Amino acid sequence: MTVHRTTERAFRALLTFLGVLAPSLVVPAFAATDDAAITMSLELSPHAPQLPPDLVIEGSWPESCLPVIERTVLQGHDIEVRLRASTRGCAETPSAVTLRTNPSIAGGWRELPLGTYRVRLFLRHGDGPERLAAFRLLEAGAREHAPRPESGFWWAVPTDDGMPPLNGSGLAIERQGNELAVSLLTYENGAPTWRFGSTKLEGGTARIAMMRMSGGGEPFQTAGSTPHASPDLALNLDFRSPAEVDAWMVVEAAGGGLREERAAFSRVPFADGQAAATWRGRWIFTWDQSDYARVLTLTTTSSIGNERFRLATTDNDIALECRMATSGARRTPDLCTLSDGLTVLATFDAIGIDRMKGRAQDGGAVQFTRVSN
Repeated sequence: MTVHRTTERAFRALLTFLGVLAPSLVVPAFAATDDAAITMSLELSPHAPQLPPDLVIEGSWPESCLPVIERTVLQGHDIEVRLRASTRGCAETPSAVTLRTNPSIAGGWRELPLGTYRVRLFLRHGDGPERLAAFRLLEAGAREHAPRPESGFWWAVPTDDGMPPLNGSGLAIERQGNELAVSLLTYENGAPTWRFGSTKLEGGTARIAMMRMSGGGEPFQTAGSTPHASPDLALNLDFRSPAEVDAWMVVEAAGGGLREERAAFSRVPFADGQAAATWRGRWIFTWDQSDYARVLTLTTTSSIGNERFRLATTDNDIALECRMATSGARRTPDLCTLSDGLTVLATFDAIGIDRMKGRAQDGGAVQFTRVSN
């Protein structure tokens, strides 16, 4: 048995990658081949519920020699797990494998802070090269009011850490409840490429097995062609707000293992000019625990320096004041307050072009939804 064949078989048969942060969550993941379906779930340690959750890796291995965890690293919201597998004296017998590690304890933490974690699994065979074997976005703790992405077109923008945008690329997102349909519009060798996929939104994240679309009918043709769809990359989305998302694209590498690339997209207004004008219109202010709703028409706009703007009703009775982010590539506000001049009615921190979510002064959940421009 050669090392090359062992490596190839192992990567194709790495079946299950489980991350433990919330019980009974099972998320179908990208499968590069039919026999390489990877799933993940989150569960708490049953023996010590007071401890932070374990990260569990389990599935079916193609040989009798099972991989072992060499090291687990937790840095910020990045978790890296490094595995090593033997290449000698292994029978070609499929074997079940379950590995368990605790990122929090490995990082010197008594608990895992809430948030979304980028989890990477690396695999090395003997003394061979280390390769990325899996990538996941996992949420620690349930987000009661996770951002719900707005339907529409999203432009590529620079990431917060300064990575340039995918010029000319974008996402077309359609959300209906928790169902999410996404088109990734980008390029290959300068030619436009269309990828499409759908999934269920889990909290504020989504993982979509994208299909590369080709063929199909063309304008001005008398006879349409039959379109073709082939498995392509995995698109991992972490929605920071209804109009801001971080994305990680994961695809099989030519030499084995996986490659990942990060990008960011924003649903931005088409028109330039005064930022406040984008949010003009008729809005409905609602409380989650109440049947009461208030209709407000925001027409009067003004700027407060370079980083804040204000919209008010015609009689100036109610005003929405918003703060634009001072860093990164955000084109929507990161904080808005609704007030009647003397009292702050609500503070919004999940802000899109047509919808805002936040809290009232008493802590109750509130929404601000635009119904017309």
